[in-house]
Amino acid sequence: MTSDSQAFIGKTTGRTIDIGRTHVSHRAGEARNCEIVDVAISIGGQESCSRAALLIKSILLFRRSPIRLHLLVDPPSRHVMGTLLRTWHLYGLEFHLYTVKWTSKQSESGFNSLPHLLELLPPSVEKIVSLQSDILMSLKVHGLWSVFSDMEAQGSAFGLVHNSEANKFRSEVFLIDLKRTRQLVTDLDLEGGSNILSSLYRQDRDLFSVLSPAWSVYSDDRMLSVNTEQCSFQQTMCVHSSIGVGDFKTKVQDYDGNYLREKWIDCRTGPTFDQNAIDYREKTTVFAHPCTDLKREGNQERRTHPFYAGQWLDPQLNRSYPNDVTLVLHVTVDRLVKMLEPMCRHWEGPMSIAVFANDFEVSRLLDLIRSSPLIRSRENIAYHVVYKEGVNMYYPINPLRIVAVENAQTEYVFLNDMDFLPSFGLYPYLKKTVRAFDLSRQVLVVPAFETYENPNSFVFPKDKSTLIGMVSQNKVFQFHRSEYIRGHAPTDYGRWEKATKPYEIQWQPQYEPYLVTSRNITPHDTRFVSRDFNKVSHTEQLYYQRYRFYALSGGFILHLPHQLSTDAKRQRESDRHRECYARRMEDWRMEMAQQYGYEPYLVTLYKIWNRISSSYDTSL
Repeated sequence: MTSDSQAFIGKTTGRTIDIGRTHVSHRAGEARNCEIVDVAISIGGQESCSRAALLIKSILLFRRSPIRLHLLVDPPSRHVMGTLLRTWHLYGLEFHLYTVKWTSKQSESGFNSLPHLLELLPPSVEKIVSLQSDILMSLKVHGLWSVFSDMEAQGSAFGLVHNSEANKFRSEVFLIDLKRTRQLVTDLDLEGGSNILSSLYRQDRDLFSVLSPAWSVYSDDRMLSVNTEQCSFQQTMCVHSSIGVGDFKTKVQDYDGNYLREKWIDCRTGPTFDQNAIDYREKTTVFAHPCTDLKREGNQERRTHPFYAGQWLDPQLNRSYPNDVTLVLHVTVDRLVKMLEPMCRHWEGPMSIAVFANDFEVSRLLDLIRSSPLIRSRENIAYHVVYKEGVNMYYPINPLRIVAVENAQTEYVFLNDMDFLPSFGLYPYLKKTVRAFDLSRQVLVVPAFETYENPNSFVFPKDKSTLIGMVSQNKVFQFHRSEYIRGHAPTDYGRWEKATKPYEIQWQPQYEPYLVTSRNITPHDTRFVSRDFNKVSHTEQLYYQRYRFYALSGGFILHLPHQLSTDAKRQRESDRHRECYARRMEDWRMEMAQQYGYEPYLVTLYKIWNRISSSYDTSL
C-alpha cells in the first residue's frame, strides 16, 4: 500500500456526492452533452495494456460525447497502445501518450498518477477522470464527468470511492480537479511526488468528496459496475441484474470493436479528434472501380494490438539481441495450435506471429495458447493481433507480414509461412551465418521443398543429406515444381545439392523465395492481399533496389500438405479475382518503372515471359 492510500485510512470526513443526481441521459430527441471528457489511464506492462484496451472499449461502447484519452505509459506500453489507437481510426477520440517509468505496482494505482498528471498534462486540461486499467465501465463515462459540477459547487478538488468495510479509499475511480489542485500546490508550496495527496488531506479534508455507494468494484473480475440494488439511474445505465459481471466482461470482449469506428456522436469535435478516422475513410472509399473490393482491402489499415500475448516487448528494442534471428509468421486462430506445435519442435529461437482474428476469437486466444503444453512452455514467442473486418475479406498476408516483422526484437528476421517447417538445427545455423554474412544489401534464400506424403506418417528428414536421398526416391520435391516452377527454380536446386557455402542467385521474374533479411528491409507491399504476387512483388522490388540474393547451403524448409483455406479456394475459382490481380500487377510494375528508372516496356516483356516455357534445371 502506498503512503497516499495509507493517509486515507480513518474516519471519512469528506462530502458525499450522489452521482445519480448528476446523470445526463441521452435519449432520442434530447440535447446531447458535447463537453469533451478527459480520461487518464495508467498503463505499465503487457497485461495492463490488454486490460486498458478492454477498458477503452467499454468506455467507447457507452460514450455519447467526445473522449480525450491521456495515457501514462512506460516505453513498451507506449508502442503497444499507440499502435492500437492509431490503427483503430475512431471518430470523436483524441489520445495523448506520456512516457513514465512505472514499476508494475505503481501503474496499478490511480493515486500514483497524480504527480505525473500535474507535471505532464497541459494547463488546458482542467479536470480529469482517472481510471485504473483493470476495470470496465458499464455506463456512460459522462455520468462521472458531470460529478465535477457538484464538486465545484461544494469546493472539492477530488472525488474518490470509499470502501466502508476496509475503511479506506479506493483508487479505481479518481476524479481530479487539476486546475484547483495546481493552484493548491502553488499556494501551499507543496513538493511534488507521491505525498501531494497526503499533504492536501492533512490541510483540508473537505477537498475530498466521496462518490456515492452506487459505485462498487467487483474484485473477482475487476469490473467497475453500477450496483443494481442501489442504482438510481435509468435502467439503461445499469448492468441488468440478470447479467453477471463475468457475462458483461465477455460481452465487451466479444463485441466487434470495428463497429465503434462509426460516427455515433452528434458533436462537432474538430480535426484533432476526427482526422485519423476521416483519412481512413477517404483511403478505403473506392468509387466506380471494377475491382473495388480488392482495392479497398489493399488500402485498409487494420486495428492492430502488438504484443497481445506471449513474449513482452523489450524496452531496448533490437539492441539486446544482435546477430539473432526471429522467425516471423502469420496465421488465423483456427490453425494456430495445429500448425504452431510442430513449428516449436523445429525452431527453438524467437518467433513473432501476426494472428488474424476477430474480437470473439481474440477473447479466447490466451486459453487457446495455454491449451498446448508445448506452446505454453515457450517464452520467446510474441503474438500480435490484427483484427478482421467484415466476413468475406481477403486474407491480408502482406499486412500481417509487416506487423510480424516490425515487432521482431532481433537484428535479423526469417520471412516464413506457417505451413513450412524449418530443417532441424536451422536456427543455430542461421545465427552463425548472419554473423559472417553482410545483410545490409544482401539477402539469404532458404531453399523450399514439399512432400505429398501423409503428414501423420511422414518422417521429416534429419539433415540435408537425408533430404537429398528422399528427393531421389520421389518423396520430396522442389516446392511448386509442377504448379509454379518459376517461383523457386532460380535457386538452382541442382547446384544447391553440391553446395557447401552460400552462392549467388540470379534473380528472374516470378521468383518468390523465402528470405532471411535485416529487420529494416523494405516492407512488403500492403496492396497485395491474399495468395497471389505477395512475395513476388517484394522480391522483385529488392532486385530493383540492387539487393543480391544468396542461397543458404546448409538448411531448408519443407512444406507439408494441408487443406486449402477458404480464401484460397474462393480465389482459384474466381475469374474476376485473377483479372483484378493481373490489373493490379501491371499497375504495380509501371509504378516500379517510374520509381527505379525501368522503362514501361517491362510490362510487355512480362507478358511474353508468361507465355514461354521455362528452361530451368529441374533435376531436383
